[in-house]
Amino acid sequence: MLEGAGGGRDRPGSPQGGKQYRPRPPNGQAGRSAAGRARPFGGYARGYRVPVFTGLVQAVGRVSAIERTGRGPMAPVRLRIDPGSWEHRPTLGDSICVSGVCLTVAGRSGGGRGKVRTLDFDVIPETLARTKLGGLRVGDGVNLEHAVTAATLMGGHFVQGHVDGVGRVVSVSRGDDWRVRVRVGRELRALMIPKGSVCVDGVSLTIAAVRADGFEVAFIPTTLELTTLAGLRPGDVVNIEADMLVKAVASVVRGMGAGAKGGRARRVRSKSGAATANRGGAPRADGARKGSGGRGGRW
Repeated sequence: MLEGAGGGRDRPGSPQGGKQYRPRPPNGQAGRSAAGRARPFGGYARGYRVPVFTGLVQAVGRVSAIERTGRGPMAPVRLRIDPGSWEHRPTLGDSICVSGVCLTVAGRSGGGRGKVRTLDFDVIPETLARTKLGGLRVGDGVNLEHAVTAATLMGGHFVQGHVDGVGRVVSVSRGDDWRVRVRVGRELRALMIPKGSVCVDGVSLTIAAVRADGFEVAFIPTTLELTTLAGLRPGDVVNIEADMLVKAVASVVRGMGAGAKGGRARRVRSKSGAATANRGGAPRADGARKGSGGRGGRW
């Protein structure tokens, strides 16, 4: 994620065979404590959990405060959000997808009957510069979703909360067929495929059409009712995350292409070197080389 990755606490594992399941660390290695002693996998998992989302928005919150936590224009920002009627009660360190950006809960204040009144997130300059969060104002709505667990029903598509870039709304066609056209850069455009998935401001959507400068998505009534996307206007900026499966395939294909080009270049250099070495042809009995006109081996 752009910031705050893996800093959360363990989520309860699902019971398997009467035992508490905990994910294994990479390469099957046990974690180690500060003193260097091996510790159980559960201890390692506390710093290794990688959140994943589905793009199915669970609530719309409102920005209640934006405070700089340091000096200068590039200082981190403390973003405070009122989750409204959201029933989820995240704890410190939990990962929340905020309009498509994975952020870590840095603070919270409680309301009555166990409900959460506000959630605080620390947003670093990199995130502010590369996403639309840098342009948020007090009162703006944001889409909220907590990370999925092994017991979560998987809908939408896999969303990491790693925003690939921002797009700009070109047009909005309202009515029975509510469509929004978004312009994106060339690199993002290459990751858009017809009927593929895309995450726009944290919402999982199906690409209805691919255009020369971007893509088009269609909204169903549920999306308009339960997310912030109904308020989009031409010129608005939106966070875009391409489908992680498409990105993986594109990365592999690029790697194969680079390898093929490198192989061709090596073969060309090899052939060129061999041709240069044999350029004079076989020597003749008189010392001249074939093709030299009999001039004593001169080229």
